[in-house]
Amino acid sequence: MPPLLPILEQQVDQLRAVEGLDDLLVSELSKVSEDVRQLIDDIADQDGNENERKSMATSRKSSKRGATTAYTGYEGPAIDMVAVRSAQKRVAMMMCVCELEEEHIALLGDVQDALEQKTTCNVAIDQVCSDECEGVIAKRHEEHLDLAKEVTQYLEKQSASLCKDACQTCDFYERVGKAVEANHKNISDMDEAMEDDLFDIKEDQRVRNEDTEEELRQECHNTRHAADADALEIAFANVIKLLTVVEDQYRDYQLTARNKAEEHPVNDDNEAVRFDGVVRELFGLDGEEGETYVVGDGASRVVRLDLSELVKAVLAYEEPKAEEEPKVAIEGEEEEEDEEEEEPEVNWYAEGFVLSMVYIDRLGMRLSPLNVHRLLITAVCVASKFLDDSFYPNSFYAQLGGIPLEELNRLEVEFLFSLNFSLHVSPSEYDRYYAGLRLRSAS
Repeated sequence: MPPLLPILEQQVDQLRAVEGLDDLLVSELSKVSEDVRQLIDDIADQDGNENERKSMATSRKSSKRGATTAYTGYEGPAIDMVAVRSAQKRVAMMMCVCELEEEHIALLGDVQDALEQKTTCNVAIDQVCSDECEGVIAKRHEEHLDLAKEVTQYLEKQSASLCKDACQTCDFYERVGKAVEANHKNISDMDEAMEDDLFDIKEDQRVRNEDTEEELRQECHNTRHAADADALEIAFANVIKLLTVVEDQYRDYQLTARNKAEEHPVNDDNEAVRFDGVVRELFGLDGEEGETYVVGDGASRVVRLDLSELVKAVLAYEEPKAEEEPKVAIEGEEEEEDEEEEEPEVNWYAEGFVLSMVYIDRLGMRLSPLNVHRLLITAVCVASKFLDDSFYPNSFYAQLGGIPLEELNRLEVEFLFSLNFSLHVSPSEYDRYYAGLRLRSAS
């Protein structure tokens, strides 16, 4: 046991024994004495454990033959010098406090009272906050839990919907791919079958022709080497007969080959019609031949768009004139004549249609029965907004074209970005397109 700790304990006890000390100082000295005693007890416990370990180590070493012992330095119990110095500093600090003047001691007492009051106020405030806010906080916590649950359910629903849409999209493109693959396979099979049939017809003709030509060569030989006029006449008649057979064979070959060859375009057209029907069914379209296209959006209405008639109707359209209100003549007042020339009326419908044709050409897309309807409706909608500040809303064009409003809005945005918002048309370009449409409608 180091002698420092017992001496420190003895000094603290002597200070406590002094009469007339402040109660706070006595209380702090008692705490320091308890801390020093705790350090002494801990060292005593460590010392006992260390002696036990040393005795066990000595017994192990003595059991080994030729074992020697050597001094390795201090092996006593560890001392917490930080705790020892802390106790010393606390004693020294309290001794210094005892030497302060009465004014400073009173000030420290006031500070201690203020701290105690502050502690009491904090406890009261914490209690009030707990009583007043605990229910509100618990309610907010429940609301947050309910909100988190609803958000989780919504996200799960959206995730399931997105997964379902993705699966439907993949299934749709898979069916489109299979339809295209089947179309290519059918066309390839038809081409191969036609080539095989024509080759077989050609081979049959070649075999028959070889036999007939062999007989013809023999009769020609008989004609050249006829013994008399009767033999010559007979051989010549046989030659004529065989030539007629050859001609009939060639005519039959030509007719058969032509009939077989004419079947290929018919089969190809049938396959195209079949594939067109499959594509229209996949894309939800219903169509007719010619320039009339039927587009259904799942609703009960169906829109028929006749391009040629629509062009003629738009170019020839004239906006009806509003009826003039009858003027009441007032006696003694002369009518003022308007000397200003009236501006020619502009056919905004025709101009919008011409601009829509310009925009479609600028896109550079290939028109087909699957895209002409939506392209024309979108182009007319954009052109009308570019020409006039007063225009119909998209819902009007969506109802007119028979397509959903959301789809028309999306098509309008994609249309503008594809044009890079280049909507201006020069007068020369407009005149060129207008003249072309006029010429086409007149023809």
